[in-house]
Amino acid sequence: RLVFTAFDSQFRRQMWTTDGTVAGTVPVTNFSGSGLVQYANIVEFNNELYFAADDGVNGSELYATDGTPAGTRLVRDINPGPDSGSNFGNLGPAAILGNMLYFAATNGADGMELWRTDGTTAGTQMVSDLAAGSEGSYPSQLVVCNGRLLFSAAPASYQFALWSTDGTSAGTGLVVDLSCDSLTVVPGPVGQAGDDESEYASGVDTT
Repeated sequence: RLVFTAFDSQFRRQMWTTDGTVAGTVPVTNFSGSGLVQYANIVEFNNELYFAADDGVNGSELYATDGTPAGTRLVRDINPGPDSGSNFGNLGPAAILGNMLYFAATNGADGMELWRTDGTTAGTQMVSDLAAGSEGSYPSQLVVCNGRLLFSAAPASYQFALWSTDGTSAGTGLVVDLSCDSLTVVPGPVGQAGDDESEYASGVDTT
């Protein structure tokens, strides 16, 4: 079956599924009020689709679905209450490293930081609070390279730098401080079997 997003009769973006027939095309979500499904950056992980959605009550948060209404669930209300905790669309796609899905989120107190989930509520946790307090480091451009996760973040003075993590707070560190207004991390070419995978970073130098 194909899973996709489309507007319902109330102009709310919902998750739908189809088997290619009219009768087999049905909504997966039915969020009311101001609810909507973020159409960008839907990620397949552990045989489910993960996406950000606003159910009209909890703000934009992390959801998972197996393609059925009964199998669609809120993974965790990261920012409790009506304020949003996770929005894949704003900060770029999530990334999978090992058995964890990584993404940017805020719990309302620590600002936008790098989080990870194994698909359970208890297993959805912040990796590291790079910008202490409510400012946030705004991690984005998540790319897996040689068993680590590379990402762009600006934990101080709004200057972006290249960071790396193994998925733990202790294993998260600065790779190089480029002091950029913006930084883009993109996958490099992958050669024949046995060759190293490479990643490239480009930015706008402010010095």
